[in-house]
Amino acid sequence: MNHNKGFTLIELVTVVAILSVLVTLATMSWLDYLPKNRVNAAMDELFTEMQRAKMKSVSENREYSITFNTTANSYSIYYNNSGTPVLVKTVSIPTNYTKIQFGRNTSAGAIPNTSGSGAITFTGTPPKAIFYTTGLGKAGTLYLMPEDDTARDDRHRAITVSPTGRIKAWKHTGSAWE
Repeated sequence: MNHNKGFTLIELVTVVAILSVLVTLATMSWLDYLPKNRVNAAMDELFTEMQRAKMKSVSENREYSITFNTTANSYSIYYNNSGTPVLVKTVSIPTNYTKIQFGRNTSAGAIPNTSGSGAITFTGTPPKAIFYTTGLGKAGTLYLMPEDDTARDDRHRAITVSPTGRIKAWKHTGSAWE
């Protein structure tokens, strides 16, 4: 009677090879997911802040604005107090969402029926979105993308504000904006 217990070398090598392939696939999938998740989260936060500013402008009967700093990839929210802007808060996108910035690849193109080029089409120095006490807004678009992401348009996000004050979030599918 042979009572050897254990694994053969061939069995052990086979299991290690299968586990290596599974870990590699999981890692590649996770690394692909991270930038898209971060850009989605950054867009969701900014979209929510814009909605909040619009609602407060109507409910408080004072103008709210959001200024964009493309150099620092940050934005600041202000309300108008008798002609004097009062800072509500400033958000640094790279601090909250690693390696996310204002920008877009030229291959991604612009949102349909919008004008302007660049990462932010709101006018002013610095560029500024404004929400008036009537609920109307200053029209413009801003684009968000992972840093140094020149090959993947499907990771691009955008937010538009129409003159009627409608705020809309967009994502690029890799071939078009939806």
